[in-house]
This record gives sequence, structure tokens and C-alpha cells, in this order.
Amino acid sequence: MALAAVLMAAVALASCGRGGVHTVTGNVLTVQARPGLQVDSFTLRASDGTVLTFAVGPVDLTKGGFPPAHLQEHQVTGAAVRVTFRDEQQKLVATRLEDG
Repeated sequence: MALAAVLMAAVALASCGRGGVHTVTGNVLTVQARPGLQVDSFTLRASDGTVLTFAVGPVDLTKGGFPPAHLQEHQVTGAAVRVTFRDEQQKLVATRLEDG
């Protein structure tokens, strides 16, 4: 039941302006990485309590953006992250990561 609520919240958040660019700030809960620190996905608890899972797309590193591998440090320290993302066929894809 809780999983269904989380999925509905994620779909509702992502469908606002479907296909557009969105931003959310929160704390990193999990990071799924392969050897070599290539991050495939991560889970974020948004400031409103919603838990969202993001795939990692090409990430903009300009003007304070950081590489996905840095998410692991944010997970350990609890420091907030601001994620810019797109909704691609009901899949949230992170395109920019910044200190929150």
C-alpha cells in the first residue's frame, strides 16, 4: 500500500508539465553504482517527504553542477541535493545535480 502511494506521488509530480524540466530538493537515501563509480540510479527523499527514484542521464556539470558519483558523499553526510530532471515515459531522469 505504501509503495502504491509513493508511485502515485512520483507519477503526479512527474506528470506536471509532462516532458518538461522539473527541480526537487531532498536527501539521498540510496545510490546504485557500478564499479568505477558509474551511478545508474538513486533514491531521494524530497523536502515534502515524497520518495523518488531517478535514473541518471547525461548530467550538466556547469555552474556548480556535480558528477553523479558525488551523490554517495551526500548520502553519507545527509547534505541536501537539488535535482533537475525530466519525465521520460514515466521514468524520472536526472540531468543536473547541485548542492541543496
